[in-house]
Amino acid sequence: MISVVVEVSRTIAGIEAKMAGVDEAAKQAAQKMAHAVEAETKTLLGAKRHSAKTKTPSAPGEPPAQITGTLRASITSTDAERRGFGDYRAQVGPTVVYGRVQELGGNTGRTTLPARPYLSTALRNLRDSGELARIYNTEIAKGLKA
Repeated sequence: MISVVVEVSRTIAGIEAKMAGVDEAAKQAAQKMAHAVEAETKTLLGAKRHSAKTKTPSAPGEPPAQITGTLRASITSTDAERRGFGDYRAQVGPTVVYGRVQELGGNTGRTTLPARPYLSTALRNLRDSGELARIYNTEIAKGLKA
């Protein structure tokens, strides 16, 4: 009599190693994409400047012109946070309270400001240029090789 034995333990171990590599790659992708958005946002916020004593704001719909650089300096990204297998979130945003009203527009209590989006513009620039897809694809490819 001949016996056929199938052992999948090594196959399962290999699959689990690939899954761990892809999960880590997703984390790295989220982190690197957040850093790219942070850098692009800071670039946009430094593109136009004026002194505090001049009235030369950016046009509505354009990123705010830099006066002191406080908004630009406040832009940070968080570490990627795991939400599930291969599901990570990293956030980018300002730490100054007026960052939101600059992005979205609104009433400050003294005046109504038009939206001067900078975060959404940075994200759109990176998406449209293919940079976010490039980061994602590069990291996932690394994870699949692990």
